[in-house]
Amino acid sequence: MTHRFSEVVVYSLALFLGCRSSGEAGETKHREAPTQLAVPVPPDFEMTFGEGGGFGGGWYGHTIRADGSVFAWRGPVAGANLDSLGILDPDTLGRLWQHIEEIGFFSDSVDESGNITAFVRITGDGQEARSSWIPGVESIEPPRNATEALYRRTRATINRLFR
Repeated sequence: MTHRFSEVVVYSLALFLGCRSSGEAGETKHREAPTQLAVPVPPDFEMTFGEGGGFGGGWYGHTIRADGSVFAWRGPVAGANLDSLGILDPDTLGRLWQHIEEIGFFSDSVDESGNITAFVRITGDGQEARSSWIPGVESIEPPRNATEALYRRTRATINRLFR
């Protein structure tokens, strides 16, 4: 059984069993479904992602740190001119780390570059990896690999929470 399938089964059972009769006529007690605990994020976690290049050579993107701090940046190099956006809650940060582990980011890198290049660089659990690729048109083309999907999903989450 896959991990995700197990979560769905446990959650479904919790919802199904969430209401139970107390034995008294017409009285029902409710129990809340258990919440999924956040996966612990390693203290050395940092994710920097963005894109740039082109005629102007500028780069823009975001950095997320182990404490949940989120920064936007823009400049001649990735990570320049940090601007604090806020803090991710532990559950969102934990789900991000879990997704990074599930896709095998540290063992499956992409190395492409073009006029415009997108990238993700992640440090965590004593590991560091970087992937780069020529980005597709997000509203038209599906992600070509798990790293591009991670990039799009994380960027959308940051934009939804902090813009």
